[in-house]
Amino acid sequence: MSVENDVKVAMKAALEHVKHELKSLRTGRANVSLLDSVTVEVYGTKLRLKELGNITIPEPRQLMVTPFDPQNGAAIAKGIEAANLNIRPVFE
Repeated sequence: MSVENDVKVAMKAALEHVKHELKSLRTGRANVSLLDSVTVEVYGTKLRLKELGNITIPEPRQLMVTPFDPQNGAAIAKGIEAANLNIRPVFE
């Protein structure tokens, strides 16, 4: 029974890992979950990007982050660059 339980736990962990990897899979269309792993240093602490602003998809190949505090725009751009996602932030 112990081996069976160990295998079930290992398989659940493997499935969760695959689900996480599939969220960040690059297709021809932008996906908001691509930025889930991005953290940004603001206010002296690291916060997840989705806690700092709204993330929308205005065009099929574009993500737009609208910060709640416009002064965090440069920090958000740096956080996206530091995440090494091979996407280029444009700060306006």
